[in-house]
Amino acid sequence: CYLIHPTMPPISKKKPLKRKAKKEEAEEDDDEPSISDFSSGDDDEFPDVSDEEPEASGDDDDDDEDVKEITVEFEFFGPEEKDFLGLKALLSNYLNGELFDSSGLIDAIIAEGDVGSVVKTDEDDDPIAVMTVLNLAKYKDAAFMRQLREFLAARCPKGGDLPQKLEQALSSPGTGLILNERLLNSPPKLAPPLLKFLMDEVAERAADTSDPDSAHFQYARYLLVTRVWVDKSGQAQGAGAAGPSTSKGDGRPAKKSKQEEGGAGPSGSGGSSSELDSALVFVRPEDEYLAARASWRWVFPVEGRPVGKDGLQPHRLAMLVEAGKVGGAQAELDAVVGNMA
Repeated sequence: CYLIHPTMPPISKKKPLKRKAKKEEAEEDDDEPSISDFSSGDDDEFPDVSDEEPEASGDDDDDDEDVKEITVEFEFFGPEEKDFLGLKALLSNYLNGELFDSSGLIDAIIAEGDVGSVVKTDEDDDPIAVMTVLNLAKYKDAAFMRQLREFLAARCPKGGDLPQKLEQALSSPGTGLILNERLLNSPPKLAPPLLKFLMDEVAERAADTSDPDSAHFQYARYLLVTRVWVDKSGQAQGAGAAGPSTSKGDGRPAKKSKQEEGGAGPSGSGGSSSELDSALVFVRPEDEYLAARASWRWVFPVEGRPVGKDGLQPHRLAMLVEAGKVGGAQAELDAVVGNMA
């Protein structure tokens, strides 16, 4: 068996389509860690975050020799055609398992070329993570974008001004859809360089006056639909609060008592909605700091999924973040998680 120790080497920003971190082999061995080491196959399954190291069974020294330690380091690239199937696997459940034009979505991601990143353990491996942004106006007629609009509209809380705000964000120029997905148990330290690379690339394209598509990258706001867990007992991280739910650096959410909970309601106005009686566990650290700065947000359950570990239920969080507030989220993320980019 293997003890997998994911590490992040210093990452230098390189030209788009070739953002590659220095990689070192942990040991000479024919058996390499595979992509399955980072995923259970279900993107809503609670990760295994036990504090204890696996123990060898038996008392013989031969048993100890069967346990090998492997250091896994990561490389950053721009999305390419060869990543199509891997990206499709990562994003196939983006709309909670509903059928949608995932092939069209992946084609759009790859077409952006020098904007967005995929993370691999080797150049020829499938991606274990992706982060990019698509302009809603540019792709408004695409099947996947129409399906996303219908998906969100059907789950948006009624009775307030949130449906109007959602429609305004979806139809206004300058709205970018951030797509952010990683395999289970991917290290939190992937988050800072992914977000930094994305924001740097967007700024570079927006400032390039010789680029006929530069206007598509002049974003005023970002829409995100991301995965969270909800704990009705109120013992987990509060919705939208700015505390470091993954500050331990191992992907484990910190716990907060109900008296410590904070943050705005689903429409960003405080209030006494049912979501305020719940607590959010953020799957990815960057989502927490972005949610703390969201203009509005709401959570909705994943239909047809069983209750997760310890009663935590898989949900989705939809939120809108003004472009000018992303930098604050980046700074807080870097301070808590660290950024080697």
